[in-house]
Amino acid sequence: MISVYSENSPLKVNPPKMCQIAGVALATLGIDRAIPLIHGSQGCANFVKHLMSRHFKEPIEVATTALNEKLIAAGGEKRLLEAIENVRNRINPDLIVVATTCLTETIGDNVGVVRDCIVVRTPSYAGTHVNGFENTVLEVLKFLIKNSNLRDYEFEKEEKINVVTGFVNPGDVRELKRLLSHMNTEYIMLTDITSLDMPIMKKRKSETTITRVLESINAKATFTFGEGISSGKFLESFGVMHRNLKFPIGIENTDKFLLEVSRITGNEISDRVVESRMYALDGLIDVSHVLRRKKVAIFGDVEKVIALTDFALEMGMKVKAVLTAVKSVRFVEEMKYIAEKNKVKIAVFENSDLYTLHKFLKDNPVDVLIGDYRGRYIAEKEKIPLLRVGFPICDRFGYHRKPMIGYSGVLRMAEEIANLLAGKHFG
Repeated sequence: MISVYSENSPLKVNPPKMCQIAGVALATLGIDRAIPLIHGSQGCANFVKHLMSRHFKEPIEVATTALNEKLIAAGGEKRLLEAIENVRNRINPDLIVVATTCLTETIGDNVGVVRDCIVVRTPSYAGTHVNGFENTVLEVLKFLIKNSNLRDYEFEKEEKINVVTGFVNPGDVRELKRLLSHMNTEYIMLTDITSLDMPIMKKRKSETTITRVLESINAKATFTFGEGISSGKFLESFGVMHRNLKFPIGIENTDKFLLEVSRITGNEISDRVVESRMYALDGLIDVSHVLRRKKVAIFGDVEKVIALTDFALEMGMKVKAVLTAVKSVRFVEEMKYIAEKNKVKIAVFENSDLYTLHKFLKDNPVDVLIGDYRGRYIAEKEKIPLLRVGFPICDRFGYHRKPMIGYSGVLRMAEEIANLLAGKHFG
């Protein structure tokens, strides 16, 4: 049973979402020798650059056309072409991905003047960082395939898979790589953002090169998670199977992902993977007396919240409330199914903000809050421990390296929640 609360007001207080251009930047930086170019005011690019730098604790390369009032009145097409030329002269990237903004979309800039770069239409008043990531992967695939000689890439399907990671952290992608490698499964990450976690002494380089992106049409299957299915559907036109699953967060969701990989590729689940699962289960048993029947509220992206809800219920916790900043039929339907399956009652907030969740928690207190760092205001005020997951986490160090995906994610999150409860650390 669920109670659904939805707000129609466009005004949000601390909304747990980011604009689309954050997704464009992350997906682009996961491609080797690629750079995002934000077509809009300098503030649009600086916001994303500043936020990502605070989260990853690394310098982030984001270019901008830096439109001003005069350029807006005259149209920014000329400035866009100049910016592309400047980026080429200074950095010489293999790929430039242009992201539009609210400003350029509203004034109707003709981005069609760009012929040799990828353009992703990403006004922030529509969609979130999750959509921005997915749209970028799709547009990169379309552009590169359209502008390449496919005869160099079309041959018999190989025993490898594509994984469209979605908007996650380097630690999550590293865990996916580890599990697939232990299954002797070749993969192409779309895209490989572990390049954002490299030592400063080492040149930043991604496994996802332009050649690897093109080779994705030869894979046996593409795995996508949640609503991010457009790139998987596109690759289906080249005979690549498409499998859409929940994010592999928690034991059951990780099991389903790996079993499907094994079924499609024919590769057995290795002893090393089984051992990782055993460690995760052992960790759950160790903390079960601490977590059992503890009440939890979860907020964030639609698909992450769905999978984290599965995970919390797996641990024996009582999910009292879930919240996402967008309106989503899938979110409501999935929560209804989860609630009925587990015979629990969940308050479901869609198209809502953290102010709304805070009001609810004042009358319906919980033991743990799960979400990104912006939940710290609720945590500090209501004396609730906050498990930091996802993006952004700007007030702690190293969380971009900590997975929530896979068996390592299970072990990490279960132990961290138990430690938060044991230490009564708030905020």
